[in-house]
Amino acid sequence: MPNEQPTLLVPGTQATSLKDEDGTVYNAVRVQLKIGRRDVGDRDPDEVGALLSMEHAPGRLQPVRTSLEAGTFVRKGEVLRVPYDGLPVDVWWRYDWRADLRWNALKLLTTLRQESHDGRRWNLIGHSQGGLVIILASKLAASPREFASMVGRVVLVGAPIAGTVRALEAILFGREDMGEENAPGLLAAARTWPALYQMLPSWPSALDNNEKPRPREKQFNQPGGWGKLMNGAHPIQEDLLTRARETQALLTGPFSHLAGVDTLTVMGKRQMTPISVPLKGGKYVQKYKNQKGDSLVPEKITSRHLGDPVHDRRKIFTGKVNAHAMLCIDPDVQKLVSVFFEEPLLPLPAL
Repeated sequence: MPNEQPTLLVPGTQATSLKDEDGTVYNAVRVQLKIGRRDVGDRDPDEVGALLSMEHAPGRLQPVRTSLEAGTFVRKGEVLRVPYDGLPVDVWWRYDWRADLRWNALKLLTTLRQESHDGRRWNLIGHSQGGLVIILASKLAASPREFASMVGRVVLVGAPIAGTVRALEAILFGREDMGEENAPGLLAAARTWPALYQMLPSWPSALDNNEKPRPREKQFNQPGGWGKLMNGAHPIQEDLLTRARETQALLTGPFSHLAGVDTLTVMGKRQMTPISVPLKGGKYVQKYKNQKGDSLVPEKITSRHLGDPVHDRRKIFTGKVNAHAMLCIDPDVQKLVSVFFEEPLLPLPAL
């Protein structure tokens, strides 16, 4: 029987371009290509930080400002479809991937409620951060039955349910994708994005000088893990660390509110993936310990976080499957999703 359920894709971090009132500001993915100046609207390097920074108020999920540049706001643009070419997508869900994951989860719930498709239940595909948005939406729905009445199937592809060192890397060290001159501005901006903090590793990833895990209060989701970076020109914000801990608690038991929803979890296991960062001479250095995964999500740590046994189906690839950014166009992954979407829906949970 052909699949008759509409499919909505929640893409990963940076797969939705960001725009200001004049057009595209930042098309951050570029898949595996080097990002250039035109991807930040040809802005001067010293403008990039303010342009892409956000402001949030404690206790409020919605951002206060989406840009710190005077008179400017930044909003969601279009989904870059190259990393998802070949998936059976009806709705390309766009969102500002910098914002609090729970804020985006509530917006996803609004979409699901408003787009009923004649009572048909959605297929949802969540890649990377998009998978976290789906899980959080299930937790924030009125009840598991309400969510299952709207959603029949969920596919999570490379979802960093236990976190990722790559989010830590962006906050701690920054990136030089756009050239060394742009790196300080991008680092300043990244330190204002709640979503990055909410994807910090939930396991003990901060190591001491002897490469042993630091105490709990010295891990990265705690103020004590950051030392001098809690102060200075571009400080680590304590409110954003609070958001990280709150969200990590919600992501524990990720399938607990998916009764009546058939789920498929897809993970890679052929790329070396960082799992920890050590202190050397009182400063964190980019000398990672690694584990097999998809280059962003470590498989063993994440599987342990999912729990055993879990009610979902899980597929861990050890063969040809692509690295994290391109998991969704891997033929093996697409075939698995296609077969999964042909299977009968589960009944709704009891009232």
